[in-house]
Amino acid sequence: MIVLAALMSIPASYLDHGWSHTQLPVLGVDALLLAGLLAIALRSRSFWPLWMVAFHLLSVTTHLATIAKPELKPLLYFAMQSFWSLPLLLVMVAGIMLDRRAGLLRRP
Repeated sequence: MIVLAALMSIPASYLDHGWSHTQLPVLGVDALLLAGLLAIALRSRSFWPLWMVAFHLLSVTTHLATIAKPELKPLLYFAMQSFWSLPLLLVMVAGIMLDRRAGLLRRP
């Protein structure tokens, strides 16, 4: 889902040039990814998918902040929007690694 959202964000960002206003097509892609991550988190027995949802929710909230405050500086919007993807990916890698390690420890 993350790879698909990243690929969909490329043409979505070309539909609405510039970071001087809310990029609604990118917001749409991010909202779909948030829904997918939430669906996975609700079915998971692990806690790390909830952290992924939380970090991506912060990213979506950044879009909503630019709707509420349109005079937000474009550089700040871009920085806030792209910042939360790194912790999201780090949580995913760490969560998968810890889940695999726990699975190996449970084997006889």
